[in-house]
Amino acid sequence: MVRRVYRLGSVVYRHRHAVIAAWTLVLVGALAFIALVGDNLTSRQDLPGSESVRAGEEINRLFDVPDAPPLQIVLRSPRPLVDERPAIEDWLAGVRRRLPDRPLDSPFTPRSGDAGVSADGRVAYVNVRFDSWDEAVAAISRVEAATSAPPARGVQAVVTGDVALAEELEPVLAEDLQRAEMVAVPLSLLVLLVVLGSLVAAVVPLVLALLVIPSVLALVFAASWVTDVSIYATNIVTMIGLGIVIDYSLIVVYRFREELEAGRSVEEAVQRTSATALRAVIFSGVAVAVGLAVLVALPVPFIRSMGIAGVLIPALAIPVAMTFLPAVLGVLGHRVNRFRVVPRRILRADESHLWRRVATTIMRAPALFLVVGAAILLLLAAPVRELTMGSSPVGTLPGDGPAVRGAKALDAAFGGGATAPLRVLVDRTATELGEAVERLP
Repeated sequence: MVRRVYRLGSVVYRHRHAVIAAWTLVLVGALAFIALVGDNLTSRQDLPGSESVRAGEEINRLFDVPDAPPLQIVLRSPRPLVDERPAIEDWLAGVRRRLPDRPLDSPFTPRSGDAGVSADGRVAYVNVRFDSWDEAVAAISRVEAATSAPPARGVQAVVTGDVALAEELEPVLAEDLQRAEMVAVPLSLLVLLVVLGSLVAAVVPLVLALLVIPSVLALVFAASWVTDVSIYATNIVTMIGLGIVIDYSLIVVYRFREELEAGRSVEEAVQRTSATALRAVIFSGVAVAVGLAVLVALPVPFIRSMGIAGVLIPALAIPVAMTFLPAVLGVLGHRVNRFRVVPRRILRADESHLWRRVATTIMRAPALFLVVGAAILLLLAAPVRELTMGSSPVGTLPGDGPAVRGAKALDAAFGGGATAPLRVLVDRTATELGEAVERLP
């Protein structure tokens, strides 16, 4: 393997400009795909084939209930809504005229359970149902326009529901991700400057990240048109991708500079770096890919998409590190040490005798230290046994848009059942069902 990687380094150096041009075309193609085709990412997190999904599908089939969660018109008032009932009923009649294809209940006299008033009388909701998620998304602006006028003096109306929340929170999450990137990139550059000492060497890993991350995102977006991919997969690509690329680049750049300092030519430095540091990159990348591939095997589309994004990162980062990175270093040569910001004498530390003694002691009794280390990890992981799984409370939703405000108002007035009701499918006679309901606490 060493000889093959050594020969690869030699080939990359001889054709370094062509290699850089080829990867630049890949980046351009990835950016063009992202701009022209875009994504088909989803925020749904259900488990196909599970008992809850199968029961929901059966309920939808038997009772002609649309599969998509409804949009919800939420009415709020500081005083009981019944005091303004005539005005609210007239307002609802106007909403029905603007949404003629959607049957809407009155919250005061609900016929199908798609409307209701809270116990204190100050919050009410009306469900607007659609046949599919995409249809509901397309109708959000229409429903908001139909409910834009206030129902009565002091009464507010907002549109919420799972679909509206997903659409409202997506740009909020994207903004948070951009904010995180604006912090992560300068911090990464600062760390790279401290570790590598020169501005040119510190910029090389970021250049690699600018190639890998958009290219992986394009692959993730392409996968979203074939299978379900979560919107959060983009976060995985950006955060893990930045970390992996910087990690691999540090190994390669540091080794390349060591070879130059040893008096070797640029070509030989590239070859020896490929034969040594790139082997570590390959093994590390394969280990990361195998670890994240476990997520792909899980039958939950939400988790599987995270695994797909995670596997694609090292799958692309490895060939980029094996070809593009040595080519860039071959072009830079000794200029990789330009614009030094940390003196060389500070970076050139003597060998640590403490860590040598620690490593020597561990290797004398590896089995013992393995058992002790595993015991410590198990002890630290013990609290996981008490971990309570579940959906995030509505109160933790970020932002203060109308959909979030409506969801919080529903949750406070009706409890979690208003925003996430439990539906029970019972295959029994009406008499048996009545008897069972009477026995409920």
